[in-house]
Amino acid sequence: MARTIVQLRGGKGLSAAEQAFLAGQIAEPTQAALDAFLRAPALGAADQASADVDALIAATGEAFGQEKAALTAHVAAKDGQIDAAIATVGPALAAAQSDVDDAITELGETTSQKVGEVDDKLASVDGIVGVQVSRVDMKLTAVDGTISGQVLRVDTKLGQADTAIAQAQTVVAQGVAVSSGFSVASVGPAGTGIANTAAWNFSRPSRRGGFDVSLNYEEVADNQLQAGYDLTTGIYIGALFAGARANLVRANRCEGFTAGVVTTGSGKLPTANGDPSGSSTWAISGSGGLTLEVVQAVTVNGMKGLRMRASGTATSTSFALHFETTTGAMAGPSKTYTSSFYMRLFAAPGPPTSFRHRVRALTAAGGAVSSDTATVFVPTASVLRFQRPFAFPATSTIARVDAGFGAILVSGNSYDFTFDIFAPQIEDGGFASTFMQSPAGVSANPVRAEGVATVAGQSIASVIGQSGCMVATVSIQGLTGPDGFGVLSLGDGTQNNVLGLLVNATGTGVEGRVVAGGVTATVATAAMTAQAAGTLFKVALAWDGTNIQVAARGTAGTKIAQTVALPKAAITQAMIGRFGALNPLFGSILSLELRPAPSFDSALALLTA
Repeated sequence: MARTIVQLRGGKGLSAAEQAFLAGQIAEPTQAALDAFLRAPALGAADQASADVDALIAATGEAFGQEKAALTAHVAAKDGQIDAAIATVGPALAAAQSDVDDAITELGETTSQKVGEVDDKLASVDGIVGVQVSRVDMKLTAVDGTISGQVLRVDTKLGQADTAIAQAQTVVAQGVAVSSGFSVASVGPAGTGIANTAAWNFSRPSRRGGFDVSLNYEEVADNQLQAGYDLTTGIYIGALFAGARANLVRANRCEGFTAGVVTTGSGKLPTANGDPSGSSTWAISGSGGLTLEVVQAVTVNGMKGLRMRASGTATSTSFALHFETTTGAMAGPSKTYTSSFYMRLFAAPGPPTSFRHRVRALTAAGGAVSSDTATVFVPTASVLRFQRPFAFPATSTIARVDAGFGAILVSGNSYDFTFDIFAPQIEDGGFASTFMQSPAGVSANPVRAEGVATVAGQSIASVIGQSGCMVATVSIQGLTGPDGFGVLSLGDGTQNNVLGLLVNATGTGVEGRVVAGGVTATVATAAMTAQAAGTLFKVALAWDGTNIQVAARGTAGTKIAQTVALPKAAITQAMIGRFGALNPLFGSILSLELRPAPSFDSALALLTA
């Protein structure tokens, strides 16, 4: 179909085809002729371009043909080389393939065999592992239980180890400086005490006993401080102090006995010097119809003891064992004597329901004057200490004391109980002090002298005088005393010139006392709740020549006027664990501090918190 390319009207109203016709460019004045005329140049150019392309293709083809021939020849040569290489490599590849096939076959057989062996061993291991896992689970369960039960013990032992390290460093009183006063940290190591130094002097002309870090009984030599430990936790509580006492029980080592029935046979109770050939100093005042048998010696926590068994049918209501004869222990009227012993029920399928601690006041001939048999105690399977103080009346005929324990029986009932007795002691005082043990083979009553600790020198007077402050961490062994327990005092070593801090006689408060030239000042006091024996607490005293005040366990007492001032010249020494020459401390001192400047009211209370 013809397409109109140009269809315009020129001048004079003629079309482009009519004008081209008049110009002789086309044969007829039609649009088709005009279109053909206009296409002719483009078609010619196209034809020429086509001819040029054909010529180029022809030329290129000739060149390509030449190159193709050369390439074909080159490829043919390389094909020949490859064929030759293949011909050479083929046999080698075939041989290698054969070797590989053989190896694979052999490996397959071996692998199958090994796999079978491995499977068998794995099955065996699985069985062993299963058994071991079960055992491990059982052991882990047991270990878990053991760990749970030992955690507290481990914590305690760690605390004891820290304490032992501190004790091993033999700490003594530090030199007094004008600006800081002095501090005394209590000492160790356990069992050795410390040597005297220029700053610190400690003397005690006797051995003394106590319990070490493992809570085993031990003794330290003359003039040695002994480290103290809490008897429940084993935690270090400071150096032990005590006044002079004697153990009136001669057979306190529980030795010299003969095994056997005592009531009707050849058995014998302990003797004073541990010699079985001697006379017994323990006694039975009533068996209640039971058979009393001496079984064997026992030692628990370093304490020597005796195991006995009482059994049979009661024919009366009284059973009583005494640790001294009725004439063996000297005593006097208007005094308080305390009996103590450690005991446990070793085996008791049929024990009495009521055990009684007995203390008796006797005449020189052994006749009873007064007795205390109403104190009930409850022994258990654990080793426990029982004590009973008894205040003797003023009866002038009192000259002896004995003590022991008994049981109330029901006539006709059957009984069977085995018990262990350790460390029997009778002493002149209102509470039981640490056990005093005779040396082996000695029949005399063991005596513990008072330990006296002092810090002396001009440095004290140069720092402390008209004013100061003392702070201490202490524990009290007994909660009753004749006139209080001295903690720390300053003076000349007498009761005429002394200023110091005491725990009162009942253990329910602290006191600050001043005596100058024999004149006693008004006593400052502060109340506190009585502490269990061996429990540490802090106390403090402050004075400035005008006022005096004490504090205990975070509470300060009333600040009062200091009506008497101690002359500075009278202060020649610090006395530790006593007030002047009297009022010895029965307990421990963990730390002491003497300051040249006083602290009053809330500041003083804070020092004891």
